[in-house]
Amino acid sequence: MSELIHKLKSLPVIWGAILLLALWLRWPFPEFPWQHVDEQAFVVYPLGFWSGDLNPHFFNYPTFHLYLVALLYYLHYLLSSSESLLSFVAYRYFVDGHGLIALARGLNTLMAVGTVAAVMCLGRRLYGTKGACLAGLIMALMPLHVRFSHLAITDVPAVFWESLALLWAVRIAQEGRRADYLLAGVFAGLAGATKYPAALVILPVLGMAWWRSPDARKTGLLVTAAAALASFALATPYVWLDYVHCWADLSGMGQEHLLAGGHRGSDPPWLHLFRHNLRYGLGLAGLLTLALALAWRPRAWRPEERLLAAALVVFGALLVAAQSTFMRYTLPLAPPAAVLMVRPLLGLSRGRLGLAGWLAVLLVEPAYASLQTRLLLGGPDTRGQLLLWLRQQPEGSRLIQGPGSAGNLTPLSPDFVYNRQAKFMQSFGQDDLPLVYDLLSRRDDLPPLYLVDELKEIANLVAAPTDQVAGNATLLWCVHSLCASGKGGEGLEAVAAQIQWQEEFSPGAVEEAIFDQADWYFLPIGGWSALAATGPAIRVGKVPLRLSEAAPTARGFFHFLHQVMLARQAATQQDWRQVRRLYREVMESPYHFEDLLTFSLLYDLYMHLGMACRDVGAHEEAIRCWLEAARVNPALAEPYHHLGITYNETGQYARAEQYYQQAVALAPDDPVLLFNLGVNYTKTKQYPEAIAAFERCAALSEDPDAYVNLGVIYKQTGQAEKTRFCFAKALELAPDHPQAAAMRREVQQSP
Repeated sequence: MSELIHKLKSLPVIWGAILLLALWLRWPFPEFPWQHVDEQAFVVYPLGFWSGDLNPHFFNYPTFHLYLVALLYYLHYLLSSSESLLSFVAYRYFVDGHGLIALARGLNTLMAVGTVAAVMCLGRRLYGTKGACLAGLIMALMPLHVRFSHLAITDVPAVFWESLALLWAVRIAQEGRRADYLLAGVFAGLAGATKYPAALVILPVLGMAWWRSPDARKTGLLVTAAAALASFALATPYVWLDYVHCWADLSGMGQEHLLAGGHRGSDPPWLHLFRHNLRYGLGLAGLLTLALALAWRPRAWRPEERLLAAALVVFGALLVAAQSTFMRYTLPLAPPAAVLMVRPLLGLSRGRLGLAGWLAVLLVEPAYASLQTRLLLGGPDTRGQLLLWLRQQPEGSRLIQGPGSAGNLTPLSPDFVYNRQAKFMQSFGQDDLPLVYDLLSRRDDLPPLYLVDELKEIANLVAAPTDQVAGNATLLWCVHSLCASGKGGEGLEAVAAQIQWQEEFSPGAVEEAIFDQADWYFLPIGGWSALAATGPAIRVGKVPLRLSEAAPTARGFFHFLHQVMLARQAATQQDWRQVRRLYREVMESPYHFEDLLTFSLLYDLYMHLGMACRDVGAHEEAIRCWLEAARVNPALAEPYHHLGITYNETGQYARAEQYYQQAVALAPDDPVLLFNLGVNYTKTKQYPEAIAAFERCAALSEDPDAYVNLGVIYKQTGQAEKTRFCFAKALELAPDHPQAAAMRREVQQSP
């Protein structure tokens, strides 16, 4: 018995128990059925690297963790999938990436547990074996860290690398080996390569390197700084290789987070940090203990403690300067705070009983909050309940989203697919798109497709009681205490009488819970007893519509896109016969095109089909197509230009002039438009107008043909000097012009 008690008291067993507790609180199982908005990056960018293009074309995050996740996904593909690589990517990229997100969440959870282990090592180096256990337990139960360790975000792994940088900086203070300087710099660089602000950990690390080696300061600083810079550069290389794009993204983020004020709270930033993020992230007793730790016996501070305090100051100052309410931005404070909170525990406690009592008071609120976080994530979610309900409805449905977008729920919809398509094309190009959509159109495991609108966008289609109803839409109405009042609800009152409410999914009294303002749709941070589930309260209703066009199934939509992309591909190859065949099949689809195609795709459809019809001499059909293209995007000159060309070719010069003039009004500096307008004026013998058009064309492009046409007009109107000047200019620009011989004779004639 005594031997068993001794084993239970041994350090490895205690450390193992703390790490298992940390793992259990953080492990993302069962999987919650929705994604945090920032998790979407962990589908599109890691899979994009599989194209061989390691440039993310996106620099809101550094790339190191995205590279790690891409490697993890590829190992998963090799070990568990028998489908082709493109098929694997297509489904997860365009349809459902939850399986990959689960892997990224699991990796982050393991790194979060690694952070707890690093904190225990820090505690042991500063305060011995007892300090290691206390620091580890505080960190394991800290709600600030538990809350975000379930998510596929960059903050959690950045804190892992930060904690290792601090650990090796402490080793610099205590041992001062060259490897300590090197590794402290490497880990600081990896922290910055995971999330840019985490790079600030280099400041206290460099401060420690400066203090530790007064006789060789340049060497210590140089090794640490060079290691940090090298690891950052190697782990996120396109920050340097694509610095123009990187700087544009970083400037945009700075504008959003520092200047625009969109993420600021009602309190001053320093007050919000203490009253909100640290109060609920550490617990009230934890915040008071941390304050006591910073104020107690300031002259007795050791260099290692000053290092951790410096980290708190650096990251705290950043939060205040950024004026952001995001609670997860407070995560870098967690490791140094957990270790420093041990300082008064060991220094002021009198005996084991006093320590146990203080520890109980310190941990009871964090333990309860972390446990409630774990239970809520493993329990029901109103968005999951809504998804189950929606999947029981007929396929081919229309959703109308009210305020809050159902708590960041993103069903499969055309808008979702096109958003992913733009990112897919950045990495893979557009040649694979027809095959991707063809592969998806053949799958039997697709979720339902929804046409998603906001109520204000569709209010004019809502059927009145006297109208003949052709279909129905499902209205999702999200209710939350922090959901922007009135957002998305502009048309509710006008159609309230037509709504038939069917279901309601309620998490409980959300107005009594306390939420992080920026992540209200995620989890509460207090007021746990008010909630029985996560997510907002969602009401579901049926809205009658006057629409007659059918909405496609997911397979039907991807088949439709497959044909559209094949037609666009044929248009780039100028295979107009194939373009006409494919687009005619698309035009026969029983869908409302403006629901399924972006304005760009719809515009291309009519433009390309018009060019294909003109190629076979079907001018009337081509004209109808280009008029539709002009309706879709009346700001572009191209359809009017083609209308002018067609009417010119068929001898209808007055109509051609009308459309040429419309085109020139939209693109007054396009020399091709001006040239064609000049030709049309010439055919109708409007010589002054033709001269003005050709002169403008020549001034913009120095087109020899413009000078030739000017010379011909001047010759016909008896202006010999101007004729010779224009022909001479044309010969200067194009000595081998087809009319060169005739122009030379004209130029050589005596005045």
